[in-house]
Amino acid sequence: MVWGLYQGILLVAYRIFSPVIAALRGLLAGVGRAWTLVSIVVTFQFACLGWLIFRADSVGQSLGYLHRIVFELGDTSAAVKDLVRLACYVTPLLAIQVAKEVSGDMHVLDRLSWWGKGILFLIMAVLLATAGASGGRTFIYFQF
Repeated sequence: MVWGLYQGILLVAYRIFSPVIAALRGLLAGVGRAWTLVSIVVTFQFACLGWLIFRADSVGQSLGYLHRIVFELGDTSAAVKDLVRLACYVTPLLAIQVAKEVSGDMHVLDRLSWWGKGILFLIMAVLLATAGASGGRTFIYFQF
């Protein structure tokens, strides 16, 4: 119910602000893919805000979460630790994509030797095995 209400409010807001959105799109039209990047970032932020509604036990708690996210940054060492961990997961995948793009060969991994593939698959398996949550509440979908 709440998720549907949230989505409905977003759709109504989109319709109301369509002229403003069109004007912004026109301003960014000459900057290549800038509009696409802005659209992706804004959509992702609204999706995260919607997830916040599900994460909280009440409206007051979700407003408290939102207030802390925006105004109370506090100790950022945990965020830096998480970003380093994320970079460790993303870097090998990004390197593969760059290798494919630079070589123009989408099957660049198929051309690796057997030991090269083995090392790559071992790295990916270790990253996958260590990617789990280290604590906290139950995953949101298991709460229903």
